[in-house]
Order: sequence, then C-alpha cells, then structure tokens
Amino acid sequence: MVNPSAEDAAVRSNSIFYGWYIVIMAFFGHFMATGIAFYIFNAFINPLCESRNWSRTEINAAPGIGYFVGIIATFFLGILIKRVGVRILMTVGAVVAGVSFAVLGWVHNIWLFYTVFIFLSLGGAAISGIVANTMVSNWFVLKRGKALGIASAGISFSGVFLPYVAMLLIAETNLKSAFLVIGVMVLILAPVAWLIVREYPEAHGLSPDGIEVEQQTETGRLKDPPASPLIAEENEDFDWTLARLLRVGAFWQIGIAYGLMAMCAGSIMFQLAPRFIEIGYNPNQAMQMLAITALLGTCGKYVWGILCDHFEPRRVAALSMALTGLGVLFGLFYESRLGLFLFMTCFGFSMGGTMSTHPIITAKLFGRRSFAAVYKYLFLFLAIETIGFIIMGMSFDLAGSYDPAFVIYIITCLIAAGLVVMIKRPEFIHGCRKSKLPVSGRI
Repeated sequence: MVNPSAEDAAVRSNSIFYGWYIVIMAFFGHFMATGIAFYIFNAFINPLCESRNWSRTEINAAPGIGYFVGIIATFFLGILIKRVGVRILMTVGAVVAGVSFAVLGWVHNIWLFYTVFIFLSLGGAAISGIVANTMVSNWFVLKRGKALGIASAGISFSGVFLPYVAMLLIAETNLKSAFLVIGVMVLILAPVAWLIVREYPEAHGLSPDGIEVEQQTETGRLKDPPASPLIAEENEDFDWTLARLLRVGAFWQIGIAYGLMAMCAGSIMFQLAPRFIEIGYNPNQAMQMLAITALLGTCGKYVWGILCDHFEPRRVAALSMALTGLGVLFGLFYESRLGLFLFMTCFGFSMGGTMSTHPIITAKLFGRRSFAAVYKYLFLFLAIETIGFIIMGMSFDLAGSYDPAFVIYIITCLIAAGLVVMIKRPEFIHGCRKSKLPVSGRI
C-alpha cells in the first residue's frame, strides 16, 4: 500500500470532515458570482446612470449579455471540469471576475462596459454554478441536500449583504472606489480556493460524507467505498451523452421546470428594489425590503436542501415551486401591508428552493460522477430566465403594472411543480459505459 501524501494526511486528519470546507468555498463562490453580476446592480444602477449618462435600458443590457455568456460558459466548464478539475477553475475564475469588476469602475464607454462584463460573467461562472455544485456533489451523498443547501444559500445571501455594502461604499467614497473594493473582495477567493479546494474524497482515502476507506490497493487504484444503501446507488453511475439524455423524459422535465422557475424568481428579484420604490417606499426602505426577501431565500435554500435528505427530492422541489407561485399571488395585493408581508415571506422563502434543489435532483437521478456531464446540458435550460425580463418589461410598458407578469408566473410555477412531481427515475440506457473514478481524483 502506498503511503498517503502530506496533503492526503492533512485532509484526513482534520476533526471536521473536509467536505464541509468545500461547502464553505462553494458558498462564497455563489455569493460573489451572483452578487457582483446580479444583486449588486440594485445599488449601482442609479449612480451609473447619473455619472455615465447611460439609460437604465443600456445598463440592464449588461446582465442580460452576461447571463447568456454564463450559460454558454457553463457548457464548456462542464468539459473543462473533467480535464483540469474544479480547483484550477475556481482559482482562475476568481482572478478574472475580481479584476473585471474592479475595471468596470473606470469604464465610460457602454460597449467597453459590455465587453468587460462578459469577462466578469466568465469568471463568475467559474466560481459558481456547475463548478461549485460539482465539487460539493463530489464530496457528499448521504448529506448532499444539506451540503448543497448551505452552498447555494450563498446565492441569496449575496442579496442581503452586497447591495447594501455597495450603497454604503458609494455614499462614503465614490463609484470607482466601490467597484475596486468589491473587486478585491472577489480576488481574495483565488488564493483561498487554491489552498482549500480538492476534487474527490476518494483521492484522499475518504468516501463521500466522511466514511474512511483504504486509499489504494497494491496496484495503485482506489478501492470502492464501504457498502451503504445510498453510496451503493451512487456507484451505479454511467456515462450520459447528450444523445442518451435527449431520450430520457426526466431530462426534459427537469430542464423545462427549472427554466420556468428561474424565469419567475430571477426577473422578479432583479428589479425588486425598483418595484418597492415605485409602490411608495424610499430607496433605503426598498433596499432593506430586498435584503429581507433575499435573507428568506437564503434560509429557504438551506431548509429545502435539508428536506431533500429526509424526503423524496422531487416532491420537496414541487412543493417549493407551488409555494413560490402562491407567494407571487400574494404579490398582486401589494397595496395591503399583509399582502406585501406574505409576498416577501412566502415568495422569498419558497423561491430559495429553486437553485438548491436543482443540483440535488440532478445528482440523485443521474449519479454523482455523471453530475457535471449532465448538469452542463440542464443548465442551458436556465436561459429561459431571459424571457422573464421581457415579460416584466412588456407588462409594465403595456399595462402600466407588473400584475399581468405576476399572473403569468403563477401559472408557470404550477406547470413547473407538475412537471417535477411526475419525474420518473431514468433507466440506464443499454450500452452506457459505467464511469470509473480516476486515481487523480478528477472526474
């Protein structure tokens, strides 16, 4: 038997299962990526309009462009994960995202702004999404719901923290300094990711969830983890190609359902602070209400993830989707304080389940070692979110209200819930080759 390296010993000797450090890194990856490309513009839109003489439409085009770039990047990141591993991608992504965000403060040409934002989106995609979810899924099976719930909570928590910090930085310093300080915050992730991120527990003599195994056999290959009902299920992983996925109903149901949910949650949260302002609240109150809604989403991501560990994930996800629709329904009664309260609590908490249950269901149905290969295709369906921005804009322009858009979203949430609850576990298609975990620990 080969003696474990110093790195392996460090990973195994820690009293806390090393996978939880991976979860913390994924949390901050989601936190920074979503914050700098999405939530933070609740604070930056008005100052950018005033200082650059740009319209809201021009500025809002940047996240739209960046979102499409992120979707495309996710597909290629799914390939790169297999070739270079999540550790390198996370490190390089933090550098690219941090530098790009800092540079935005010095850009005065809108087309150059879009160009830099593309690089920001590429870097953000490499520290969140498929990369962060893959490295968490690599380390957990029995507690996957809890782990992914904590990690994805960073998505909503960024809406609690970063917009308010950005608003204070702009008020106390200036626009350039605010961009620079937050860019440096993102850059800090790079060295931390390089020191902490590891690919697979098996490469360090562990199995998912912290069950110790002998690291290698006499031939130098990893031994299988000890028998466990859930881990045994994970070992039935096969290579899923796009051609095989297209023949599986579960693939389409997951993709369409979560695309519809992303359309609802994303378009509402993107302009929630402006909506609160338009119904009579001042900017500071609107930002606080946005933070409360995002905080409830943070709690929701954790709770819905935990529930997936104890109940059938498909039913848990369907319930969160149905309750999101109910929350949107409450949003139609915003003139009532009770209606507004119910909207913020029900919608905020329930929509948190969208991005936390998405990777859980994917890994559950298609396998841990096939996660990145499948998720890179499922992530493409999230491009449906961009339709939501159009729906919200047309609703306000044509009807003078967001009410028609909210009615549409109530319907789409119910459709999504129906699609998810009817998902059947895909049967492995004849001819699929069983995946083997490489000795290097990379997928």
